[in-house]
Amino acid sequence: MDEKRRAGELAATLVKPHQMVFFDCGTTTPWIIEALDNELPFTGICYSLNTFLALQEKPLCRAILSGGEFHASNAIFQPLNFKETLSYLRPDIAFYSAAGVHAEKGVTCFNLEELPLKHWAMSSAQRHVLVVDHSKFGKVRPACMGDLNCFDVIVSDRCPDETLANVAASENMTLMY
Repeated sequence: MDEKRRAGELAATLVKPHQMVFFDCGTTTPWIIEALDNELPFTGICYSLNTFLALQEKPLCRAILSGGEFHASNAIFQPLNFKETLSYLRPDIAFYSAAGVHAEKGVTCFNLEELPLKHWAMSSAQRHVLVVDHSKFGKVRPACMGDLNCFDVIVSDRCPDETLANVAASENMTLMY
């Protein structure tokens, strides 16, 4: 939990006033939101129950929940039709969680039903920030979010191994730890 909190606190420093911010699901994401100053005005877009509940705690947050079919296994809402809400939004910054970050195999998660929302954000947001604790480095999970170079920043509680750090440097990605 301390690792996730540290990564979340670092990631929160990237949010500026009046930005539209996409927040992925996952156990690290609420730590990003908790670390945001209560005086920060922003719009938060989310698709998971835990993220939505965290956004509700921020008094100057305008929260947008994608809605749709609820998946209890990971507490996400999968939109039935992206055109109803999400296709009209262009977040300034997107924070992504992942279960695996591998230099060659890319960024992965466990649940296939999360992929449409993650891919929507990857096609719509201006800046892409991967927020993971160090235990995700070197792991590969079943659902592929994308190659490592799809992200502008990797935020973690520790520096990744040399191979991953070299790939990040060669792709001009920022590492924050």
